[in-house]
Amino acid sequence: MSLEFIRVRSYVNDRSTDQLEIIGLSDLNQLEGKHILIIEDIIDTGVTMVALKKELEKFQPKTIHV
Repeated sequence: MSLEFIRVRSYVNDRSTDQLEIIGLSDLNQLEGKHILIIEDIIDTGVTMVALKKELEKFQPKTIHV
């Protein structure tokens, strides 16, 4: 088991952007074949979470749960 803290941002001020910034996990390739559990403190519209899941899926984890 591994524990990572990340910060994700897709908004600038109060406006959504097309870019997702992931801060805190330097090598996303280490997610391949792993089970991922995301613990989120604030979900407003869900746009950022959807974008994060899509980005993480590129690295072929076994499962992703929120």
